[in-house]
Amino acid sequence: MTPGQDRSIVIAFSTKMAALLGTPAIRQIIARLSKSEKEEQALIERIESSCKKFDHEGKGKLTPDEFFNVVKLQNGVDISKDEVLLID
Repeated sequence: MTPGQDRSIVIAFSTKMAALLGTPAIRQIIARLSKSEKEEQALIERIESSCKKFDHEGKGKLTPDEFFNVVKLQNGVDISKDEVLLID
């Protein structure tokens, strides 16, 4: 799958806010891991839930530092802050 095709994948989440919390960013991070589709989906759901909890102001978006904390520290995905900043 090419990066352009990956971006075109739409994931239906239960709320509009979840879609605003970086689903494409999550897909970019997950795509480089060696996970099955089922494992990827479970990790995406965990990250989605963490993003909702971390969005204390209810703005529907996180700063790069907040997103790093959610992905790396709360969900154990091996990623650096620099890699988070490079995500489109």
